[in-house]
Amino acid sequence: MQGNSGIPGIKGDKGDVGLGIKGNRGSVGFPGKLGLAGTKGDRGYKGATGAPGIGISGVTYVQWGRKQCSLSGVQTLYSGVAAGSHYTHQGGGANTQCLPLDPVWGNYNDGHQGSSYIYGSEYQDSQGFVNKRLGNHDVPCALCYAPNKNTQFMLPTKNICPSGWSR
Repeated sequence: MQGNSGIPGIKGDKGDVGLGIKGNRGSVGFPGKLGLAGTKGDRGYKGATGAPGIGISGVTYVQWGRKQCSLSGVQTLYSGVAAGSHYTHQGGGANTQCLPLDPVWGNYNDGHQGSSYIYGSEYQDSQGFVNKRLGNHDVPCALCYAPNKNTQFMLPTKNICPSGWSR
């Protein structure tokens, strides 16, 4: 037979550290918040000038009435004929163009596609001002390339340049 339990005793002293096996390392936690941006650094030194470019510079223009470009140092990119809208048709999608004599056709559908046409230009003069040998002949043109030149434009109805421009 067993008797009743007695009152609890007083707590004893802490024991020695055990000799157990060290556990595995835990997983890496989530990254913390980004810190504030630092101050802007000093501007760097200017680098050396690069080698001269080999790209194309200069201007192109059309010389009307000629098969070749007439100025010295100017290259003829191609010879062609003037073409544009018919003089009796209203509208038209473009100004007169210089069409090359040797077109390279991409994808196209032969035959009538709509109502926009382009016609070759001819010399015509019912008053006799144009040399008789030119009558009913195509108007030649040449696409010209002038290397190392500045921009140019044609200013109709004026024989002076805008302020800051020169001939």
